[in-house]
Amino acid sequence: MGKKKQIVTKTMLSILKQTYLGATINECVISIEKGKGTIEAVDITNTLVFISTASVASKKVSCAIGLGNIEMIIKFLSTMTDSKLHFKLTDDRMLISRKDKRRRLDYLLTQPSLIGTRLRLDDEDEDVEPLEAYLNTIEVRAELNESFVKDIGSYLSTLKTKSLSIKVKDKDVSFTLGPKTEHQFKLSLPLMDSKDNDFSLKINGEYLAKILSSVEFDEDNVPTIGFSEEGPVVVECDSSMWAITPSEEMEE
Repeated sequence: MGKKKQIVTKTMLSILKQTYLGATINECVISIEKGKGTIEAVDITNTLVFISTASVASKKVSCAIGLGNIEMIIKFLSTMTDSKLHFKLTDDRMLISRKDKRRRLDYLLTQPSLIGTRLRLDDEDEDVEPLEAYLNTIEVRAELNESFVKDIGSYLSTLKTKSLSIKVKDKDVSFTLGPKTEHQFKLSLPLMDSKDNDFSLKINGEYLAKILSSVEFDEDNVPTIGFSEEGPVVVECDSSMWAITPSEEMEE
């Protein structure tokens, strides 16, 4: 690849952090087409799905890269102050460096076909874009706010278990953190649309807390969380989406 091919440091770092979520997903394939990168990944338990698209490189960059150790790239990019970094691919390596070449990562790539976290939809969904397939499951949404995000992370960190029960009722959605046999915290959010029938579900609260810690708030970007009676809990933030599959096997 030519010297003029670059990656956008802040954007690449952001999308990889959103994928990694504190070691929840530590490998992925990032497909880049004319600078726009897309990641579609699932964790090893097949419970958490992440889909995002962002402008991560210059328009001259088009490739599919298998990243077997996301944490390593995050650590390197986190030390960089340059807005853009030089980017070059060889047969099995990705070279990322500052313009002066004084700092450089010579990263050993993994064949995309060997990355186990690649998202694969069921046969009946093969003609539907993965992002669209998940967003279409949402029945009601609630807007997230910074206070809720801070509280849910703080409360979960004090509990022995990370079980989280969700109940959608009328115009609100309530979150109960912790099992019935222990201390519990409760939070609620108003729904953007009312729901005629009530329903409840359980999810991995630790996953939700990690996701919420990575969302960004500004005037042009209001993250939302969506629910459905038989589908996943979906968090949307700008061009990123996480879907958590409910589980009935979590500890009560």
